[in-house]
Amino acid sequence: MDGAGVYTAYEDGTGCDAAMELERVGDRRVLEFIRFFERVVSGKDNHLRWMTFDTYMGIPFYNAAIDDCFVIFAVEDDGAGERTLTLMFAGRLGDRQAAGLRWDGKDMDMIKDRIIRPRAARWFHPTGDSL
Repeated sequence: MDGAGVYTAYEDGTGCDAAMELERVGDRRVLEFIRFFERVVSGKDNHLRWMTFDTYMGIPFYNAAIDDCFVIFAVEDDGAGERTLTLMFAGRLGDRQAAGLRWDGKDMDMIKDRIIRPRAARWFHPTGDSL
């Protein structure tokens, strides 16, 4: 696959910004994740072979980690090789907060239920018209 694509990051205008979360994991990791995102949107890494972290309205979400840093992202494919990767969350295992919420540093179900799904509803249905 040699398609084209873009990557973007969740933001809701109230201070919740996945790009800022990614910056907090550290400069070296940011560059590594950005290179990874570029491989995904270009089709060099086939996301269809990966196990999904979650799905919202048919849109798959994936989890990628480098050491103790991780990202949760969605990949939309238009069928013609154009991919959009949306960074939904970035964090570190072991941290005591995630997106302003108390977290035990390892419970990924909490990340899914309290961060990813609400963000997905706002991002993919910004008018509140979720099904």
